[in-house]
Amino acid sequence: DVLKKLRPDRFEDIIALVSLYRPGPMDNIPRYINIKEEREDADYMHPILQPILEETFGIMIYQEQVMQ
Repeated sequence: DVLKKLRPDRFEDIIALVSLYRPGPMDNIPRYINIKEEREDADYMHPILQPILEETFGIMIYQEQVMQ
């Protein structure tokens, strides 16, 4: 169901969905979809974070993003 709503058009979307499909970050799935579909604006929290979070539409999904 979530995969149909996401309508991935790049491999990175599938990877992000697998990472988001866990009890903690699962709440961010609707936001990820809305930002991807341009129904909501991405919030990068600070301009310095934009290059790090751009691939995931402003949502911290990966441990590597936190480490950067």
